[in-house]
Amino acid sequence: MSKKSYIFPLIPLLKHPLLCGEVLLATFFIALLNLASPIFSMQVLNRYISHGFDGTLITLTIGVLIALVFLVILRVLRGKVINAILTRARQESELCFASACLELPLLDAQLMGRAGYQQRMLAFNEAQKIFSPAIVTSCFDAPFSLLYLGFVFLISPLLGMATAFLIVLLFLGGEFFNFLQLRLHHSFNRQQQNIRTLLLFLFNVLENIKSYPACNFLLQYFQKQFASVANFLLKISSYGETATSYQRAISLLLNVVIYGLGGIETVEGKLTIGGLIGASILSSRAFGGITSFLQVRKEIARAKIAWNEIESFLEQKQVARKVQLKDVTGRLECRDLTFVYPEATNPVFERLSFVLEPGTSLAVVGANGTGKSTFLRLLAGLIAPGRGYVFVDGQNLAQMDNKWWQEQIIYLPQEPGFLPLSIRENILLGREVEDDDLQKAIELAGLTHFLIYSPQGLETILLDGGLNLPVGIRKRIALARAILKPGKIVIMDEPTASLDMQGRKAVYNLLNLFHKQGRTIILATDDPAILKGTGAFVDLNYKPVPKIKTNQRLLRSGVIQ
Repeated sequence: MSKKSYIFPLIPLLKHPLLCGEVLLATFFIALLNLASPIFSMQVLNRYISHGFDGTLITLTIGVLIALVFLVILRVLRGKVINAILTRARQESELCFASACLELPLLDAQLMGRAGYQQRMLAFNEAQKIFSPAIVTSCFDAPFSLLYLGFVFLISPLLGMATAFLIVLLFLGGEFFNFLQLRLHHSFNRQQQNIRTLLLFLFNVLENIKSYPACNFLLQYFQKQFASVANFLLKISSYGETATSYQRAISLLLNVVIYGLGGIETVEGKLTIGGLIGASILSSRAFGGITSFLQVRKEIARAKIAWNEIESFLEQKQVARKVQLKDVTGRLECRDLTFVYPEATNPVFERLSFVLEPGTSLAVVGANGTGKSTFLRLLAGLIAPGRGYVFVDGQNLAQMDNKWWQEQIIYLPQEPGFLPLSIRENILLGREVEDDDLQKAIELAGLTHFLIYSPQGLETILLDGGLNLPVGIRKRIALARAILKPGKIVIMDEPTASLDMQGRKAVYNLLNLFHKQGRTIILATDDPAILKGTGAFVDLNYKPVPKIKTNQRLLRSGVIQ
């Protein structure tokens, strides 16, 4: 989607030239029909009051009522067309944002963090305001304010010039105040984002905060931040009140000028009373159209700022990778594999090379922070290496269809994540699975006991990513989800961490089952039972080139006790 599709409110309509033409034509006739009221006032004052013929008043009244009916019909029809187009454009943009969130590379998502996601979500919501029918309607109506101004010129060139001058003053002043408010809004939004980020962080570390005497410190910090926010609000409110007062002052000045100059021309016989009243109504219409446009101009400008924050996020392009293998045997090869985090000076590891035959197992060991999880994400295709290659059955992983590849592996991260849905929905994730297969997966994951004593069982809702459940239960749910995938390659990050003895036994039994099924297994673990049954090791404690160790006796027939 192009940038203009989100910023300029008329672009969604311009994508449908015929409908846009209809809206433009309807707006033109609406502007013409709006002339019925001032023309009625002028004719009543100039003709009916002068001659007193009731037929004239009846004719004029019927005419203005007919114009009013057509005016309502045209406004309703125009509104329906605009709403239909904007609703579709909004849905497309929402789908684009959701797609961007799902397709964001894992490394970029990690660097962005939860606060970054929230900031982009808020910016996207701000950008969505551009699809307001009121904004689009004002943008269509604004140019036709010149039509009313033209009729004022026809009635009196002097009053037309005075009105035009005051409209220019109104527009320049409105743009100036909009600029001041937008600059403050930008700083205000960033200040609020900082507070929201800290509050979210506090919920995650509340136990630590309460165990240390940090409450007073944080309260003082929040007091300063809230005072800064209050100061921004005060300035924004002050500029808003000043802008409103300025518009009202220009409006009053317009009224004084029209009746002052118009009164002089009326006395001099250059203008009739009806013409004076008509000029007053028409100048007010022109003035009101520009005022409405200035108000939406501020919304458009704020949407532009919001778009600038999410433009690169929404328009990210994924490299097309379409290679799919007919049959995955599970053979993995790392060749000269190197990974460096952005802006880091040293690689996590480099020149890592080995071959893992189908049905064999590999344990990744190392201290905290040595890159075990990073290495597993590379093998899972979630992040790309800085240099080197991962080959699957001789095919470069970087050229494979990533969605297809994810179906070929069983991947269990160290901290599994869940959607705010039921346990059943989180396990299945939209897959069609027989009830017997689901129950078997639950049993293998050691989840049966929990579900039996849970009031809602599989329909239990996982709140806040599953944090309402113990970490061991979350691990079991993730295991059940992984078991249902038919992948030939198993990649698990600390599968027995945070599990009790029963949970660890479930993992051991599952790994033994995978061994018997001939699946290739890669594990990051320090569990002695698993390490005893593993045939090969990558030791990431050795830097920068990890050390490879093998146990030929266990390479193919490891059994975990």
